[in-house]
Amino acid sequence: MKIMIVDDHAGVRNLIRQLLAAPGDSFVECASGEAAVQAAGDFKPDYITMDVRLPDLSGLEAARAIRAIHPPSRLIIVTSFDQPFLRQIASEVGAIAYVLKDNLAELRSLLVGGKIPPSQSSSASGPALESACTSAPANPGAQGSSSTVPTDPFIDAGKTPTPSGVDFPLRVLMVEDNKNDCELIVRHLRRCGFTLRVWRVDNGPELRRVLEQDSWDIIITDHKLPSFSGAEVLALIRDIGLNIPTLCVTGSVDPAKLREVLDAGPCELISKDDLTPLGAAVTSALNRRPAQSDPPGRPQSGDDAVE
Repeated sequence: MKIMIVDDHAGVRNLIRQLLAAPGDSFVECASGEAAVQAAGDFKPDYITMDVRLPDLSGLEAARAIRAIHPPSRLIIVTSFDQPFLRQIASEVGAIAYVLKDNLAELRSLLVGGKIPPSQSSSASGPALESACTSAPANPGAQGSSSTVPTDPFIDAGKTPTPSGVDFPLRVLMVEDNKNDCELIVRHLRRCGFTLRVWRVDNGPELRRVLEQDSWDIIITDHKLPSFSGAEVLALIRDIGLNIPTLCVTGSVDPAKLREVLDAGPCELISKDDLTPLGAAVTSALNRRPAQSDPPGRPQSGDDAVE
């Protein structure tokens, strides 16, 4: 067999390779979606094990691109995220199995134990994943700014009703360094019925700039970013004099670190491993919010809306 292993963690790739290795098999390991797509044309894998969260393309985007290049390849999603909508999308892009990383023995039984379903034709790969870009704020900053507008290739926009009591596009400021995590959060909120206008920042100076220049309905922050933390995000909001509902969506399991966020100000914690409570948390935060917070000294005007 020719097997392509796509995961950004070398230890996971090595473990999968050890589990699947058999005499005569050949392997290609890729740490990113783009690398996997580039390698697929020459390698022509029989099987692909694909992580969902990768540093560039999402695994589902990469999988679809690879199957377009080499349709006979059979895709197995290998991920830590056990969420129904991800399983559904994996099926739509042609995955034949969905394996959790805490049960990699199942992967071995599928490939080595001969439990893989029959090969699928390229026509069974499912519909194209739609791509939707969120909008930028009115003052997006100078060219070369670190802010980026997240793309969300998984969203079928506009197909769900707006949640009760939320009848306007939410201006969401995402403080997150991982574009894929941002995409998953945005997708989840849209599936909950929210209409969103999103701007993403990943550093303190840029966060201060957009807070001072634009108004926001809600802020969603990671706990740990390369140069600062969720607690520092809350402190900066407080120092500027704003009162904006803030949620912390994090993968951290360190109680001491999470306590830092809770002690820094009112902020509900949501696990990245289970986004199920996020929609209700956003609705609750919006219902509790005071009058719209605007940057000090900034006039309120219809022209100030995020476009």
